[in-house]
Amino acid sequence: QHPPRLWLLENVVGFETSETRKRLLAALSTHKGWCVAEFHLCPTQFGIPNSRPRYYFLARRSAACGIWVDASVALETGASCQVSVPDLEAVEPVQLSTVLQSTEDLAAE
Repeated sequence: QHPPRLWLLENVVGFETSETRKRLLAALSTHKGWCVAEFHLCPTQFGIPNSRPRYYFLARRSAACGIWVDASVALETGASCQVSVPDLEAVEPVQLSTVLQSTEDLAAE
């Protein structure tokens, strides 16, 4: 009756090419208004000395996707991670807030 407005899934790098990811996108695509963002992130990007790259899948219900991708488009095009970490040692730390939405923005939706 009350589906979630946000999803967060964390998994191993490589999940973005899995059949399970395709099923998840297919399920979200059956409902209008789901936008997704996918990332490869590693603790070293945030100044934590632990090299453990991970895959993150974020989904939210929204009328406008902005920098996010509509779930059906991601499924049809095979669009994958927006941020990758090809050389972990060369990556400068970034603020997590630059890739996440504020709670004030979420409340406004």
